[in-house]
Amino acid sequence: MRKAASILFITAVMLYSAAEVPAQQPDGPGFGIIVGEPTGISIKYKNFPVLGFAWSVDNHFHMHCDYWIHHSAIDKSLNWYAGAGGKFRVFKNDSRHRGKNDDSRVGIGIRVPFGLQYFINNNIEVFGEVVPGISLIPSTEFDVDAGIGARYYF
Repeated sequence: MRKAASILFITAVMLYSAAEVPAQQPDGPGFGIIVGEPTGISIKYKNFPVLGFAWSVDNHFHMHCDYWIHHSAIDKSLNWYAGAGGKFRVFKNDSRHRGKNDDSRVGIGIRVPFGLQYFINNNIEVFGEVVPGISLIPSTEFDVDAGIGARYYF
């Protein structure tokens, strides 16, 4: 587990130190959906952190907040991003996601999102991301979230 944590930390530091190229970003807030693991609502506003409120197929409520450390334009409408963030989970009242000696109903972890976003026009964005992470509470384990989605900017 220490190896996975070290890899995630080194990746985040390398991305933070990379030069940022300005990428297309709408002026207003964006609201949309993300489908995958987890599935729910996605909110983005300019260069503020991306928020997600979702339900996991593993039967838990999931919230995350990701800050895009590096965000670059590939071309006029296509951008890639990488970042770091946190996740908070509330588990159903079963023991499937908790350690054998832990009766906690909440989970906390870190995330490192990597993704692509494509702007169909100035108001509509589609995106896909893969998000390796580490759950820290109730038990330490490596996990991966992934999804595709769309946001509409006002």
